[in-house]
Amino acid sequence: MDNSQEHWSEHKEVSSGTSWTFTFMLLMAKYLPRPLIVTISAIICFFFFLGAKPIRKNSRAYLEKVAKATGRKSPTTLDCYKHVLCFALQMLEKMLSWMGRLNVSDLEPSPELKEFQKFLTTGHGAILLSSHLGNLDMFRSLGDIDGNAKIKDLRICPIVDIESTSKYNDLLRKLNPELMDNLINASDIGVDSAIMIKDKIDKGYLIVIAGDRTSATNRGRTLRAKFFGEWAEFPEGTFILASILGAPVYFGAGIRCKNFSLNSKYEFKIRKASTQFSGSRKERKQQIQPLIEEYIAFVEECCCEHPYQWYNFFDFWEKKEQQP
Repeated sequence: MDNSQEHWSEHKEVSSGTSWTFTFMLLMAKYLPRPLIVTISAIICFFFFLGAKPIRKNSRAYLEKVAKATGRKSPTTLDCYKHVLCFALQMLEKMLSWMGRLNVSDLEPSPELKEFQKFLTTGHGAILLSSHLGNLDMFRSLGDIDGNAKIKDLRICPIVDIESTSKYNDLLRKLNPELMDNLINASDIGVDSAIMIKDKIDKGYLIVIAGDRTSATNRGRTLRAKFFGEWAEFPEGTFILASILGAPVYFGAGIRCKNFSLNSKYEFKIRKASTQFSGSRKERKQQIQPLIEEYIAFVEECCCEHPYQWYNFFDFWEKKEQQP
């Protein structure tokens, strides 16, 4: 890509928000019944949507690709509005999860989830490659906090870009400080932190890291792959880390079964990667491509099932003139 242009990852995430926005959302989540929360959110999102032309444009570009992949009709302006509303509800359900108002009964039982829970009881750790799809914080909040496991033997250590979501993390720290205890700053990943992460895995932790956000500070460290038929960039470091730690790799996403209900059950989609890493460092790097292709296939499948719940409002894909 042309480095003279501003990279989309240099923009603050939509979820970074402002203090008053978070305060208002928190008050709604804390005191209002969930159906009323949805109604108020729908009204606020409507006026936000009217003045958010770039978001409307990028939402439509993504939904067009999903429609093409699934044979559905082209998205309408209403579909783009639904996409934004779904994102707002996701932020509110995050708050509900942080406040401990979600529990195991909110998870839709599935063979994959049961198999994953069975794996967790073995005491072995793993890497979970997530994405900006659904609400993985919901699953994170059900982990082992103060020794009271809501999901047996679930201990999560997220790797996040703290700088780009500082307000988000400040609020999380106030609502539930325990959820921040094992958080690792993605910007600090190096030899020492890799050793520490390996130690966490050996102790049975689930290391969670997103694979669909590149860093503005490491613009040259990306992998190019086709996502919904067009070239896009993915963070090289995420997949290199997965290749060198020698732990099982899973793909995961927490998704509302009903797009526009905060009373919905949640489906935790989980799939174990079939890519196996072995050999020298050079050989392991060559094995990354199959892993990223598996990861993309998983995200595409989830997006096709729940297109409103992949929260990308950036110009994610490369321009046509930049593609080979």
